[in-house]
Order: sequence, then structure tokens, then C-alpha cells
Amino acid sequence: MTESTSKDNNLHLVKWPFYIGDGLLVLLAFFIVAYSAKPLSSTAISWCVISITFGALVFVAPFVLEYLHSIRLAKNQLQEVVDRQLQSLDTILQELDALSVTLSSLAQKSANSTEKMEQFGFEFKKQFKKSPDRIDSPLENSQRKESSYESLNKKLIQRLESLEIKVSELVTIQTNKATSEVIENEIVAKSGDSDNTEGKNSLIEKDNRSITLIAYLNIDISSTPYVRGEGAGLSWDEGVPMEFVEIGKWQWTVENALESTSCRIFKDDSLAARGDDIIIKVGEKVEVYPKFPKD
Repeated sequence: MTESTSKDNNLHLVKWPFYIGDGLLVLLAFFIVAYSAKPLSSTAISWCVISITFGALVFVAPFVLEYLHSIRLAKNQLQEVVDRQLQSLDTILQELDALSVTLSSLAQKSANSTEKMEQFGFEFKKQFKKSPDRIDSPLENSQRKESSYESLNKKLIQRLESLEIKVSELVTIQTNKATSEVIENEIVAKSGDSDNTEGKNSLIEKDNRSITLIAYLNIDISSTPYVRGEGAGLSWDEGVPMEFVEIGKWQWTVENALESTSCRIFKDDSLAARGDDIIIKVGEKVEVYPKFPKD
């Protein structure tokens, strides 16, 4: 088995060895049926079942492996995108921490300035009481200083508020951008799955008027099960042969059925199975395990 990697890192297996193995197993089952004594013994039937089963497993093995690899690759790519976004968010948080430290420092400096101005006003009042002859000029100077301090303090507060608003806007923009990118990647990754889901839903809508009967039974290769009944085109006088699906499994289906049916399964359209009649409504699929009395 060889393996090659394409530009998009998808796994591609060389499938012809699997096809050859499947063909050999099917050929083995054919030779067992062709060259064994009739009717086939239980040992021959068992070997046929084993050969066909292993042939089917060998046939689907490369497709299953490629599918599992593609799922693993998609998960890894999504994880890488999420990791990059988390790293971006960590960087933004670090920047916000630095801004928070800066704002705390400015607030501390503002508090220290306010305390100093209060001390200055207190000292000024003391000096004012000691010097009544120079009241006008010191008071006027003090008022100028207080007014200038208030204007500076207002400007500082306004700048701090504007800085906080800009920081919050930056955080909101970066967070929305990161979230939208992650959501878009998830939508693109899941778009193929949604297409498959729509196709399955359409198939379900098409089959909601069908009637299906699946029978699991072990009969001779030369025998065929038939369905007799009433409704959905059936008759109690003559049966309809069931379709062979696989060893031990037979199926009878009516598309676009207009009515439900009551039926029974007959071996070779002559020997009825034990039990009551089988009731199948429109849109239903019924699985049964019929048993026949001994001939």
C-alpha cells in the first residue's frame, strides 16, 4: 500500500490492490458455489459468507481511511485557526493590561496633585490670616491658581474619559472581528455537511410515500420468498417475488403507494410463513424474521 500527499494535504490511497483482493475473495466464493455438492452444505455457505464479507470490507477500506483522514485534517485546521485567534486575544489583553497600568498611574498622579492643592489652600489661608494688609493681592493670585488648576484638572479628566472610550471601542472591534472570523471558518467547514444534509432530506421527502418490507430468513439458494396480500397492488391468489439484497436478506418495495397493505410472506409462492398478517402503512419500513413450517 502506497500513500501520496496532494497540495491540500489530503490522503490518497492506491486502491487497485484493494480491488484485486476484493475480486479474489468474490472469485473464491464463486468457485465454492460452483464446485461444491448441491445442495450446498453449511460449511460451504459459511465460507461463501466469509469471503463476500471480507471482500466488501477490503473494497470499502481505502475510502473509509481517506474519509477519516480528511475529518482529522479539518479538525486540525480548525484548531489552528482557534489557536491563532486565542493568541490575538491574549495580545489584546496584554495591551489592555498595559493601558490599565497607565491609567492607574495617571489617576494616582491626579490624586497627588489634588492633595497638594488642598494643602496649598490650607497654608494660604493661614498666611492670609497672618497678613491682613496683603489680602487682596494674595487672594487674587490664589484664585487664579485655583481656577487654572480646575481647568487643568477638567482637561485631564476629559482626556482620561476619551482614552477609556477609545480603549473600549478597540476591545469591541477586535473581539467582534475575531469572533466573526471563527464563525466564518466554521460555516465554510460545515457547508459540505449542510449540502449532504439537504440531499438526505430530499431523499426522505421522496420516500415518505413508499412501502418497504424487509425479510431476514435463511432459505435454499434455489428458493425465493414471495409476498401475498391486499392493498398496494398485492393479491392473495398470486404473490410478488421479493428482491434479493444480500445473503439472508430480501426486500419488497412499492413507490408512491396510495394505501396501506396487509400481507404475508410465502416460500416459493406456496408455503406461508407462521404468524399473523403483516400490516404496513404508507411511508413505513417494516423488518420481519419469518419462520416457515417444515415441508
